[in-house]
Amino acid sequence: MKKYIERYIFDVTRRLPKEMQEEVKKELEANIYDMLPENHTEEDIDQLLHKLGSPRTIANNYKEDKRYVISPLYYEDYMRVLKLVLIIVGVVSLVFGAIDSIIGANESTLLETIGYIISRIVGDLISSLITAFFFVTVIFWAIDYHSSKSKSENWKLKDLPDLPSPKVTTISKTNTMIGLMFYTIFSTIFIVFLIKYADITGWHENGILIAPLFNTTVSNQFIVFFIISAIIGFIVYLLQLYEGKWKLNVAICYTASTIISLGIGLIFINQPNLVSTQFFLKLADTMEVTVQYLRNGLRNIMIWISVIAVVVTTFDLISIWLKTLKPKENKA
Repeated sequence: MKKYIERYIFDVTRRLPKEMQEEVKKELEANIYDMLPENHTEEDIDQLLHKLGSPRTIANNYKEDKRYVISPLYYEDYMRVLKLVLIIVGVVSLVFGAIDSIIGANESTLLETIGYIISRIVGDLISSLITAFFFVTVIFWAIDYHSSKSKSENWKLKDLPDLPSPKVTTISKTNTMIGLMFYTIFSTIFIVFLIKYADITGWHENGILIAPLFNTTVSNQFIVFFIISAIIGFIVYLLQLYEGKWKLNVAICYTASTIISLGIGLIFINQPNLVSTQFFLKLADTMEVTVQYLRNGLRNIMIWISVIAVVVTTFDLISIWLKTLKPKENKA
């Protein structure tokens, strides 16, 4: 069953404000079935729906007649396309901004580098989004202007959108893009730190490094794993944007990515020789305690951090799987 009537009504109501959708759905459903013959055929449905007009036109008739840069006739399509284009442009901008930041960060201090990375990524992102917004708006304005000169409506039943799943837990594209932006910024900062600043971070006296914080022979081994983890996380964000709802494949990829990131992070912070012996010696001498006391204290702190990270991640994954396996009712 192709459900053309249901799909037609859905295509109309999805273009309306949520508070109007249920009332318009009932009204259209009653009118359409009243106008159809008792034993109607698919041809009868086709003729009636085309007689009523395209879903875009019907939806526009329910709205107030006001003047806009983009008229109500195309506004819903404009917003859908605009969101899609902004997401694509935003993702591309984040990718190139992160790569450029890793390659081009040559500031003398870590704080200057962090400022450079944030300004570079956020600046490029805002500039790209403004440009995309301008071109999409101009294109739809031209389409809207041209269509106002033509009275023809060329649409077919097969072009009607499929009905949505009755139960679905949607993924907010806005929240996902914001999360992706911060994920890209912080991942880039951390990777740049390990590559360019880990060996000069530590105990300084008179501007001279006398005790490096990290044992770079240990930290350098993890750089490639953090890069791979960042790429996997980025891809999972893209999958969430593409699917738009918590499906089984999204939940599996999210779980795998989260476990990989958590595993790499926990292994990294629990490396016994991650902090250099020189730093322990200098700190122990200043605090007037033994090196072993500091090592034991650091190990206990890392254990607690690991436990908290595992607990928080577990609750997060449980929440995701509940959204996937027990989706909420879709009222849109």
